[in-house]
Amino acid sequence: MNSVDRRLLAQLWHLAEEWGRVTSEGIAVPLTLSHRLLAQLVGARRPTVSTALAKLSTDGKLVRRGDDSWLIIDEPDGTLAPVSARTILHLRRLLA
Repeated sequence: MNSVDRRLLAQLWHLAEEWGRVTSEGIAVPLTLSHRLLAQLVGARRPTVSTALAKLSTDGKLVRRGDDSWLIIDEPDGTLAPVSARTILHLRRLLA
């Protein structure tokens, strides 16, 4: 994945596999992750991550909640690992 926003979403989906919770709005990732830490996780610089997170928020794909956790609203795309796709299908069945 060559764009930081796609890498961020993939990383957050990966974290959601372990710690995410299904809500009516999307998948809540109850981890306090700073922009600096996210930059280290995805191999980017902090200013680039801040810009990418702002774009994801504007596009309605990701929300930073008041308690500093993350809410993934976006559907996973084909670039995510097959494990992520299986987890998402499982979570959808639980939500239905």
